[in-house]
Amino acid sequence: MRIRSILLASVLTLTYVLGRAEATAHEVDVKDLRILHPYTHEPAGEAPYRLAIYMTVKNTGAVPDRLVAVSSPLAKGAAIVGPRSSDKGTMELPGGAETVLGPESAYVELTGVTSEIAGYEYFPVWLQFEVAGRVEAEIFVEERR
Repeated sequence: MRIRSILLASVLTLTYVLGRAEATAHEVDVKDLRILHPYTHEPAGEAPYRLAIYMTVKNTGAVPDRLVAVSSPLAKGAAIVGPRSSDKGTMELPGGAETVLGPESAYVELTGVTSEIAGYEYFPVWLQFEVAGRVEAEIFVEERR
């Protein structure tokens, strides 16, 4: 009986640990796209905030896709901005490639955010892709250093 209890506790612990590891991977898969670690930084100053959202998008398919729109219930507005965004405010995602949305390229910017947002929280954003369709991603808020 004691061995059975130890085995059960071990299985439950392993299940918990594996579940936590999977959850911390923080990615969304939809069709041929894998969205990796979408995040923002904890805002500074007073609301309303502008939040830059960064992520990596892997397009594992042969067909190119395009990020065409973004929205969030926390923001009055959203746009794809930066040096690598198109004139139409979209972001090309070539087939078989990894695209980094970050400070040195294009990124998503939320405007008019009035909700209090603290480090280690998550909030939803909807990403609209031309081919993959609408995808909900949870944005992780990194603590400001």
